Amino acid sequence: MKQRQLKRSGKGNLPKKSVPLSDDDINQLWASKQLGVSTPDTILQTLWLYNTIHFGLRSCQEHRDTCWGDISLFTDEHGREYLQFTERQTKTRSGENPRDVRLVKPKIWANTQNPDRCPISVYKTCADKRPYSYSNADHPFYIATSTVHLPSLQEKWFKRNPVVVNKLACMLKRMVKQAGMNPDKRLSNHSARKYLVQKLNDNNIPPNQIMQISGHRNIASINNYSHINPIQHRNISHILHSNSNENTSMNYTLNPTTRQSTSLISNESRSNFHVTGGIQSIFSGPIHGGTFNVVLY
Repeated sequence: MKQRQLKRSGKGNLPKKSVPLSDDDINQLWASKQLGVSTPDTILQTLWLYNTIHFGLRSCQEHRDTCWGDISLFTDEHGREYLQFTERQTKTRSGENPRDVRLVKPKIWANTQNPDRCPISVYKTCADKRPYSYSNADHPFYIATSTVHLPSLQEKWFKRNPVVVNKLACMLKRMVKQAGMNPDKRLSNHSARKYLVQKLNDNNIPPNQIMQISGHRNIASINNYSHINPIQHRNISHILHSNSNENTSMNYTLNPTTRQSTSLISNESRSNFHVTGGIQSIFSGPIHGGTFNVVLY
């Protein structure tokens, strides 16, 4: 009854869900030295973020259960290095059915465009700084950092102990606080996983492919994670603003390799329309290039 009264008065429930990380948030974490290889903690935090975004690891328990041998370094046929994740027991795959496993093992390739943020480099630095006797396949992936904030090259960077659960549970919140980011933004560990789904959805990756990275078992779960972004919302508003009696003709040339926003310029009204993810996003099938004339009624 109280909930209905609040809803009737226009208040409703206060939003408490975590919001996805944004590219600006991640850039700020890098700029504030919360990510990188300068200290043991930044190495740990960077590996945690990469494992969440690229491998779809969920709660702190899944990170805690990850062993050093679960993430392996490989080289493909073109000589490019990548990390591959082998999943253990998870929330959706409890281990009761041994055949219920991911069909595709998630991978992270080296970031050749931005070597300073290359996950392969961070992984190799961590491997070099770990105690050699504590790097077997069944040893914890996340281990405790040295009490020395800036250890020298000769000093130990990590200890022979797993990271405590509480540290993993508030990993992102601690980074956000130390980076001086907006405390009112509802960011938590789950925000990194939401970033994974939202980012791929915004770039028109099919839900069935997103599931193979995130570890979800049905498309409905993907829909719960991804929401309409501001650019898509603005495009919808432009469509609704258009007059049904107007005939607007637009000419443009399509580059099939373009994945970024495409600008469509009207010949009559000279108004701009932006399509996220390339013009192929408004068609149901693949587009292989060419010149198109689009008439909007």
